[in-house]
Amino acid sequence: MLSEFMKKTIEQILRELLKREQEKNQDLEEKSQDLEEKNQDLEEKSQDLEEKNQALEEEVDTLKKDKQAAEIFIEAQMLQIKELSKKLANAKSIPEQLALKLEMKHLQQKIDNLNQDRFGDSSERRKKRNFSEKETSAKPEKQTGHGPTTQPDLPLEENLHLLDEPDQICPKCPVVHPLRLWEGKTSDSEEITVVERTFKIKVHKRQKYRCTCCGHIEEALGPKKFLPRGRYSAEFAVSVALDKYRDHIPLTRQVRRMKSKGLRVTSQTLWDQLMQLYLLLYKNYLALQEKIFLSEVVYADETHWRVMGKGKSKRWYVWILTDGKRSYFMIQPSRGASAARLLFQNYDGIVMADRYAVYQNLAKERTKHGGHQLRLHVEGQSEEPLPSPDYTLVACWMHARRGFVKLEKQGELRVKEILDIIGDLYQVEREAKESASQFKDPIEYQKALFAARKRLRTKKSKPLVDRLQKSLKEMVVEKGLALDKAINYVKNAWTNLTLFLKDPRIPLDNGLSERQLRGVVLGRKNYNGSRSTDGTQVAAFCYSLIESCILAGVEPRDYFLRAIEIAQKDPEQIFLPENMLD
Repeated sequence: MLSEFMKKTIEQILRELLKREQEKNQDLEEKSQDLEEKNQDLEEKSQDLEEKNQALEEEVDTLKKDKQAAEIFIEAQMLQIKELSKKLANAKSIPEQLALKLEMKHLQQKIDNLNQDRFGDSSERRKKRNFSEKETSAKPEKQTGHGPTTQPDLPLEENLHLLDEPDQICPKCPVVHPLRLWEGKTSDSEEITVVERTFKIKVHKRQKYRCTCCGHIEEALGPKKFLPRGRYSAEFAVSVALDKYRDHIPLTRQVRRMKSKGLRVTSQTLWDQLMQLYLLLYKNYLALQEKIFLSEVVYADETHWRVMGKGKSKRWYVWILTDGKRSYFMIQPSRGASAARLLFQNYDGIVMADRYAVYQNLAKERTKHGGHQLRLHVEGQSEEPLPSPDYTLVACWMHARRGFVKLEKQGELRVKEILDIIGDLYQVEREAKESASQFKDPIEYQKALFAARKRLRTKKSKPLVDRLQKSLKEMVVEKGLALDKAINYVKNAWTNLTLFLKDPRIPLDNGLSERQLRGVVLGRKNYNGSRSTDGTQVAAFCYSLIESCILAGVEPRDYFLRAIEIAQKDPEQIFLPENMLD
């Protein structure tokens, strides 16, 4: 048996070992905590770096035009040209000399393009050409000058100004003689002023009634709330929507403006009003797309849109479909065929768009599959039809001329004839419109316009197109240069570009959809995009209804208020901006 001393010694050793183990564990815990803190710091720094990288990505286009970056770029290109010049001087074979000259032209063209972007006019307008009297109708020129602009839409408020009582004495008479008010005679002048927006609280007091017999209580009905149990009116929600999606004012800036007028509100509260507006009028938004599908000709385009999440940002895309009477926007994470299918569904009319590959592939898809709609096989279910449009794709002459316009600004003389011919095509279209302008009824105007287009396009546009094709074939250009690319763009799109000669319904360009996207671009610059998927849906909804109001010639505020009133009475009733004209 162990002695008492040995037992105590062993216990002491064990306690010491246990103590050391505890100290080691404590050290490990402290180190673990330090590592966690360091990891947390690294994650925060990583998030900061991601946000900075996103900001840098978004500013790439701006940096290209930045003065310092541009000067560095130009200096580098000039050094390359200098080196190539030395090589050219020493080059002995003709193929080597030609290759060096072509490379120098490429570099010089990059410098010219950058200088055009920095200092040139961004407009694609050219100087007006003088057409003969036969080519233009006898239309009186607009009067120019600095006279006052008429304001038929502003309310009038009359203010009568009277002489003070001491001044109501004739200054010309030798004796005191009073002046009498001359009825109906005034000297009038106009002054345009501004009425600042104000906010007020409406207290709706619903009177209560009590039965004197049994004590039963009844109360009067109040106005229908825009948001159930909400505090803000429909007028308030509509103002928030128009300020953001028509006037491009971010919600945070609206909050500051409202605070300056005495209203304390958060951006979340404003967002809640937008979401309720979306939920209330969502069916009207969907009906726009269905209505557009009934049109024989539609216009399509797309542009990028930023969706910002926590610590990350993604590039989504705004798609537009319009028929000139109404517009439908949708915002999707893709710029591919899946998004285009959602946009076109099973549309089988004429689509005016640029030469983006997705539009071309979808146009060919039905033909490749024997004219039948594609079907998607789902395991365990019957085959579902996949949206497969069967439209005729036509190309835009505005895109066709764009490359030549840019070259003309850089001093390329050979493109003048091409641009003049395309300008003549547009002049023919203007003549057709002027010819039909005497008809005020929309249906009669459209018939007259199509008849004029058919006649004038056969007589004037066809020879112009033949002349353009001949000029493009005869033009000799080095491969790879900007002029070569501009010519090839037109040649590759020739079939789609010239379809307008056979069908008077086909317009000449896609300018309508590009103009409809201007509001999206301005909004994107002001508030960068959306913060959630819900935000993309609300944005597409608001842009669709607002731009449709503008096309219909309807005040968006009036439409929204009327549509809300109808939706609150009958949620199933569809009410579009064009219905305001009925």
